[in-house]
Amino acid sequence: MKLLPISDLKNWNSLRLDIANKNKNLCTGFWTGSIDAKEFLNTMSRLPETEIEKWITITLKASFLALENHKSEQHSQEIIAASFNEVANKLDPDSKKVFIENLPKGFTLNSEDACWMMKTLMLTVPSLEESHQSVLLQSLTGY
Repeated sequence: MKLLPISDLKNWNSLRLDIANKNKNLCTGFWTGSIDAKEFLNTMSRLPETEIEKWITITLKASFLALENHKSEQHSQEIIAASFNEVANKLDPDSKKVFIENLPKGFTLNSEDACWMMKTLMLTVPSLEESHQSVLLQSLTGY
């Protein structure tokens, strides 16, 4: 997924937000990386056909790019941290406090906090400058 152009990453982010809104376990799993395949497929089957087609197209495109041995851009921890900071700066003061407190906890967050972090990122990323969008969306892909 990291190899996808920003337009596909934005679509992928939007699709994941739709899935996260339909299934709290998957929302949490998007943050922790622990996703039940059967639950994912069941939730996907409830999406409109056009959304399923988008997901398949984006996934296939990412797979072909990987097979062609394209290299993804590697971002330094400083650049990733700066992009997360941009997210925090877009939030209201209370949400910013929670975001900053939760971010270093990473995958150890409880289900509610993990889902909140994921949704907060997915909702906020589109409002960032494209360079920060790219950094964060690539960072959230996992592969």
